[in-house]
Amino acid sequence: ATAYEWMGSLDAMRGRMDRATERWERAFAGTAERRLPGQYLQRAARRAVTETLLYRDPSAGRRIVEDALARFPLESLAPLDRPYPQLAFAFAVVGDEARAQALLDDFATRPEADHSESTELWVHGTRGVIAYMQGRPEEAIEALRRFDETNECSTCAAPWLGRSFDALEQPDSARVFYEHLAEKDYYRRFLELWDQASPSVRDRITAVEAALERLKSEPPIAD
Repeated sequence: ATAYEWMGSLDAMRGRMDRATERWERAFAGTAERRLPGQYLQRAARRAVTETLLYRDPSAGRRIVEDALARFPLESLAPLDRPYPQLAFAFAVVGDEARAQALLDDFATRPEADHSESTELWVHGTRGVIAYMQGRPEEAIEALRRFDETNECSTCAAPWLGRSFDALEQPDSARVFYEHLAEKDYYRRFLELWDQASPSVRDRITAVEAALERLKSEPPIAD
């Protein structure tokens, strides 16, 4: 199941969403068959975030986590197996800040839940996304910087930090995080990776091609 999930993620990185969906579904099926509800919900949270950002459709991400929770209600799991912060992060990304905050509040009252350092990072990430969504960029930046520290995911915080600095009208700081994701060379690499992308995400290719053309027409920045 782990292999199928990450192969699906590699397909998604190349815009091959039909193949990604097929592999993700195999990962979900294998996890459900082995009765591993905690892992199932974590996979649902990761997929919800990925599809929300790729399709720019929060409702699609919301359906993924809600369907997963309907299959494996959180209260049916032992507290240690409940992926509270990961689910909370997903709900924050899809725009349901109230549900995200409720999960964090429940998590805080459960000393028997997983409060390891790596899990607590997602608490900071969730708080950061909630703050950004609710128009509190300074608070968002503080939480997101903590989310970024020691995080094995080197790009999970970057887009939200960039947006938060944008909201504060600090373009130079925002550029640092946006360039971490999309420098001119990355645009070219993106187009190479997505040369066989699914029709459902072809609009992203059109947008990147237009952005690359704009960058080509700009004068070089002096050192």
